[in-house]
This record gives sequence, C-alpha cells and structure tokens, in this order.
Amino acid sequence: DDKNADGKADVTLTYDGDKPGKLEEDTNFDGHTDRWTTYRDGKVELVELDKNHDGRKDVRAHFAPDGTKTSEEQDTNGDGRFDTAIYYEKNVKVRVEEDTKGDGKKDVVTTFAPNGDIVERKADTNGDGHFDRVATFEKGVEKQQAVDADGNGVNELVIHLDAQGQKEREEIDANQDGKFELQRFYARGVRVREEEDR
Repeated sequence: DDKNADGKADVTLTYDGDKPGKLEEDTNFDGHTDRWTTYRDGKVELVELDKNHDGRKDVRAHFAPDGTKTSEEQDTNGDGRFDTAIYYEKNVKVRVEEDTKGDGKKDVVTTFAPNGDIVERKADTNGDGHFDRVATFEKGVEKQQAVDADGNGVNELVIHLDAQGQKEREEIDANQDGKFELQRFYARGVRVREEEDR
C-alpha cells in the first residue's frame, strides 16, 4: 500500500497461510519502517514501534488473544535498551517496573489500583537488588515511607506523612530489634515532640 502516493510502499502485510502474519508500516513516510505488528492465528500478538525514528525499536507491546494489552516495554532514554516495563490486567495498568540506573536491573516498582491511583512504590536506591525504600499511598496520596537501608527485613525508619505530604511522625528502630524506640512528632513539617522507649 502506498498511502502518500510517492511510489514507495508504506504498508506491507505478509500472510501466514490465509491469515495476517506481519504488518510493517512507515507511518511518517520517511522510507523506513517504524511500526511492526505481529499476528498469531490472525490476531494481534505484538506491536513494536520506533517512536523517535532512530532505526531502533523503543516500544514493544504484547497482547492477549482477546485483544487486551498484557504488557509494554519502553526505551525511555533512547539508548537501545528497554528500561521500563508496564503490566496490564484487563487493559488497566497495574504495575510499572523501571531500570533508572541503566544497569539492567529494575530498581523502582510502582503498583496501581484499578482506578489508576498509585498504591505502592518500592525503590532499590543502592543497587544491591533489595528494595530498601517503600512508599505507600492512600487514594493516590503518599502516606508512609519505610526505610530498610541494610536489607535485613527490619525497617530502621518509618515516616508518616500528612495530607500535604509533610512529615507527621517518624518511628526509629536504631538497634533493629523490630521495636521503635524513638518517635518524633511534627506539626506542619516541624518537629514538636519526641518520645523515647528505652
């Protein structure tokens, strides 16, 4: 198919028997394919895009036989590697995994409620493969941050936030015995009181 009538095919569809097998498209008419669609049993299984037209695929979306998207991988920085993965259930985004350091490891994972609100965001801030920062949300608003810096499964610090995102209370377990021996209370982000349990 030559959509812009320049004498060059912009769309090429190949068949697998009597069903579509692969569709290749040049969506911006620059002479290079930038959208690839793969079919299985005549249904879309995979769509790949070169959105920035640099000759490399930077989006790869997977589909279930019923046509719903199950996952999508993205190269968000144009380095040729997929650094973000988005997962869907019934076409609704439920989880995003990101490699923010470019080392091939997913170091930030965000989960979502069915209405699109963030529920939780986990981060591996030091690259040791352990999520040492966990933020929890209520109705899309961050309410708590938990810190397990050494990865032993015990939070050394838990920060509770108010509706404006300011500190409301800190719980500190300095000796990592699983009990918070120090609590700090805040008003409008300013510390007003401490309680210690020795």
